[in-house]
Formats: sequence, structure tokens, C-alpha cells
Amino acid sequence: MGAPVDVRDRPLPTGDVTFLLADIEGSTELFRRVGDETYRVVLNDYRALLRGALAAHGGAEVSTQGDGLLAAFPNRAAAARAALDAQRALGAHPWPAHAQVSARMG
Repeated sequence: MGAPVDVRDRPLPTGDVTFLLADIEGSTELFRRVGDETYRVVLNDYRALLRGALAAHGGAEVSTQGDGLLAAFPNRAAAARAALDAQRALGAHPWPAHAQVSARMG
């Protein structure tokens, strides 16, 4: 298997584009509960899991701000599949103690 695709460098789709926006549900409270060091680990893992799902379905990362991530897809079916895969990956990930992550996506 080759190196993972970096969705931050992928060209943006053109024409009719579908956007996917994701963020961590309750991120401020999560940050307060786990502290800066653990939250940094959580955020890095969260982004890596999302980027894996985006790459698997042809998504291109448009921007990130805080825990928010905006991606573009060439069609809505690919965006929906990426969101589903990302949610599954987040649910299966071994998060640090007291840091279970849920994400809003739309």
C-alpha cells in the first residue's frame, strides 16, 4: 500500500460541488476536561481520521479552523460516504481516557 493521500494538497473539485463541514461536538468542554496536552492529541487524531475518510472518497480539504474542517467533494454521494466512514472511524478509535469524541457533520 502506498503513502496516504494528503487531502490538503488535493486540487479542489469544480462544477457542482458538495461541501462537508465537521467539528467536534462539545469541544470547549472536552478541552477543559482533558487539558491542553491531551486535547492536542485528540485533535490530531480527529483530523487524521477525517482526512483518511476524505481521501478514500475523493474529498479535498478546503480549510480548518480550530476543530472545524471544511472539505469539498465532486458529488453528494461521495461526501455522504466520507461522513459515514469518518463517523465509524471516530466511534472505533481508542481515545484517551475521558476524551470520547463525537463529531457533527453536514
